[in-house]
Amino acid sequence: MPAFTFYESDGRITYNVSSSPEDIAINPQWGDKYVEGTFYPSDYYISLGKPVAKQEFTPSINGNTVSNLPIPCKARIEGTEYDITDGVIELDANLVGPYTIKITSVQYKDKEVTV
Repeated sequence: MPAFTFYESDGRITYNVSSSPEDIAINPQWGDKYVEGTFYPSDYYISLGKPVAKQEFTPSINGNTVSNLPIPCKARIEGTEYDITDGVIELDANLVGPYTIKITSVQYKDKEVTV
């Protein structure tokens, strides 16, 4: 049975289904954006209807500032998720660390840094 990967309009992969093309057609709740094959969100995103391998990125850490982040991305700090739109995270200098920050982006592999 063929496999299909469903995704959002931003290219983020949501799930994979093994199913017949006929089942895909009669299950609109699965969505209308999909490609044939199994692609995992940790390694791929979809661009212009084709799977693309996610790239690595290297953040820069200087004191309490983390920069050189993908734009846009999300940062999870102490269980709270933040939208990062300028490629920079600045932690309050008065906060006692260390803090582990998980950075996620549609086009890049997840990364964890400690500040």
